[in-house]
Amino acid sequence: MSLPGIDKDLKGTITFSLTDEEQQEVQEALDSCKRYVLKEEFAEEIQYGMMSNALSLYAGKQIMISEVNSKNNKDDLLDKAIASISKAYSFCPLPIYLYDLAYFLEMRGRQKEANDTFMLFLKQQELFNPNQVQQIVMNVQARDMNVAIEDAKRKLNSL
Repeated sequence: MSLPGIDKDLKGTITFSLTDEEQQEVQEALDSCKRYVLKEEFAEEIQYGMMSNALSLYAGKQIMISEVNSKNNKDDLLDKAIASISKAYSFCPLPIYLYDLAYFLEMRGRQKEANDTFMLFLKQQELFNPNQVQQIVMNVQARDMNVAIEDAKRKLNSL
């Protein structure tokens, strides 16, 4: 299965690039903060955090659109969401992105991968000690981690 902007070479190395739509979302997020001066030591991490948040929001939009779209386009939209949330995680490895990835994989009918990713989410979340930038990104998203943890556990216990 091919995902938008994600490639695998013959050696198994995975590379990615942002699609035009993802790039537009990321650029809008970065442009919204051009007037702020950041400490140089945090600038790159903050930029990656903003990029990951923009990609996460883009993934969420694809899911919302897929829920009202016909079956013809639904799989493509879910694939966009899977690719975008994977890219978000690569920029800022928040465990909540793994939860989202598992949820999107489940929606796409890829149950084994979803279950493996729910388990990875629970492991990563248990070990997670966010730095300041990661905490800010999580606060911006206003996600309820307890609900995500309980949902992942419930899904895995029902196997």
